[in-house]
Amino acid sequence: MIYLICSSAIINFKKRELGFIYKIGYCGEDSKKARFNAYFTENPTIKVLYSIPGGTEQDERNLHYHFRDFKKPYGNEWFSYSPEILNFFKSHTTKESLEELSEFLSTRKRAERRAEAIKWLNSYNRIYKPKSPEDVLKFEDLKFSLLSSNEDPEKYFQSILDIDSYKDLVLEKSKVYPETPEYKEFLSYGKFIDRMKFLCDQEGLLSAPEYDSLLSLVSGDYENYIRSLGVSEIRAIGYQKSKIIKIFKKKISDSSIENNITNKIYQEFQVGGKYLKSDIKSILKKIYESLGYSKTPKAIDLKGYFEISTYQVTNKETGKRDSGFELGRRLRKKD
Repeated sequence: MIYLICSSAIINFKKRELGFIYKIGYCGEDSKKARFNAYFTENPTIKVLYSIPGGTEQDERNLHYHFRDFKKPYGNEWFSYSPEILNFFKSHTTKESLEELSEFLSTRKRAERRAEAIKWLNSYNRIYKPKSPEDVLKFEDLKFSLLSSNEDPEKYFQSILDIDSYKDLVLEKSKVYPETPEYKEFLSYGKFIDRMKFLCDQEGLLSAPEYDSLLSLVSGDYENYIRSLGVSEIRAIGYQKSKIIKIFKKKISDSSIENNITNKIYQEFQVGGKYLKSDIKSILKKIYESLGYSKTPKAIDLKGYFEISTYQVTNKETGKRDSGFELGRRLRKKD
């Protein structure tokens, strides 16, 4: 079972302030009586607030990780007195309800591993710059393997690089991503809006390499939002997280649609091919509709994807001259 107990404690030794702290723990159902009696004997101020029958040691580890921001220097299982912890135990009373947290944390940990992996990849790429097509392919293989791996990024690099290369990477990593005063100040802010405002303000204060290094240290959502939207746009919406996420998601979605359109256009149209404008519009209409893209198709749209030249041909049925495009080389990269 998982339990939450509360105890009085000195929360500020200098001011001699008393308060409450929580302990999130685990014990077997058959040993809970002895466990709680031991607590009461050692600390008469302890009170058992909640228990979740059937909770496991893994559930305990999940809870410790989930509430890690509230940990106190009294050992791994003690946390600050906070409404978040109380509310969680009020609303999660069964083993089944803890499975939601397990799934959420699994997704969150994968995202954190991915962010860390990307940081290591950036470090690796700066140190070992690809010098040949073979090196480029090797790096792309490395990138794909690491981002799709569940292993810790540092251990992953250690396992695939020879020992000398790994030592070099570890040594250079501290040079590429030093914990600068700006990064430490960033960590001192607790709220998203304050952290984002600080990062945007630094753009005008730091040189380009220094600012890039700061964003690489910060990593995660902050880096993604700034690199995608830009400082000016984030300032314009007042650093508000909900608005930033909304615009960011739309931009990502638009980019995804555009990539899909590009791929489909290159599937339907061939370099060197000749197409009447009416046929081009018809094909584009099907592509746009299949992807939920509301733009009205025009033959000239292909100008953004191919070098084009105009040609004319006599329509055998009407005797009139129809115009079309002959397609030259591609102007975009197909994913």
